Amino acid sequence: PTRAPHQGGWVADASGRYWFLHFEDRYAWGRVVHLQPMDWTADGWCVIGVDIDGDGIGEPVLSWDRPTPFEKAQNSPFRAFTEVSAEETRTGFGGTSIPLNWQWHGRPGVDWAMPNPSDGCLRLNCIVRPDGWRNLWDTPNLLMEKIAGPSTELTAKLVFRPAYAGDRAGLTVMGLDYSTIELFFDGESVFLQRRVCSDADKGGAELVADSLPLKTVLSEAGKPYCTVHVRVSISERVSGKSARPASKGASATATSAGDWPPVVECRFSYSTDGRRFTEFGPVSTAREGQWIGAKAGFFATADIKRNDGGSVEIF
Repeated sequence: PTRAPHQGGWVADASGRYWFLHFEDRYAWGRVVHLQPMDWTADGWCVIGVDIDGDGIGEPVLSWDRPTPFEKAQNSPFRAFTEVSAEETRTGFGGTSIPLNWQWHGRPGVDWAMPNPSDGCLRLNCIVRPDGWRNLWDTPNLLMEKIAGPSTELTAKLVFRPAYAGDRAGLTVMGLDYSTIELFFDGESVFLQRRVCSDADKGGAELVADSLPLKTVLSEAGKPYCTVHVRVSISERVSGKSARPASKGASATATSAGDWPPVVECRFSYSTDGRRFTEFGPVSTAREGQWIGAKAGFFATADIKRNDGGSVEIF
């Protein structure tokens, strides 16, 4: 099931065994990293993986003995890399900074986001769309993380505080095509919407695939706001079915029986109480971006620029 492994590097573990790191292009899943055993033949050339049929050519392995950890090596001549704390790559937004696994679509502005650790959320301000805007592909203030296969899920509570007509905020799976589940303010009412866009990199137009009016309440300042939980479930279709997360200790790789390129399906849903979710809008297919896989994350945009513009709080 490993297709077209390429572009890698030769490394050694703490005991001096050799390995090869390479990637496999899995389209919407991005460039998946593989670790392969590596050995040297009698004629002085390397074999990566395992030479199953003795023809001198290695084949990728799906499982193998893990490399020797640095802490178990005696008198290792190799230096360990400084570890990155798992706290710095957590998914939530309850800290004083944005975790490292989240990336902006463009060079960030200081007014795009504000962590709020006392409330355990991150506030995104509705930023006016740039000149020449065609769709969210042209929106720099998308805050996203890479999706991971063969299945993943992202859930968040959104508190939307719109100020002017055209304010939008929501969750998207972004690539050459993209889909959203979002909150849209038309100046009077807030709507939960599903939007889809094909060939976004070429300026494809957004289409509203579904729309549902939501109940809003007024803040002490007389501004409307509403709360909704949103979710996207992303899975690879395997032989006409969708992949499921592997059980603990089991392999989480998709099998060769699936479609190629992999068909990565996105199902969006919403909830008003955070417990019972209702699927909303059509099933969408994720596509890769330019030289990267698809990403999932959040956005907040506006039609007009105002100092007292709208925002969304992400929990």
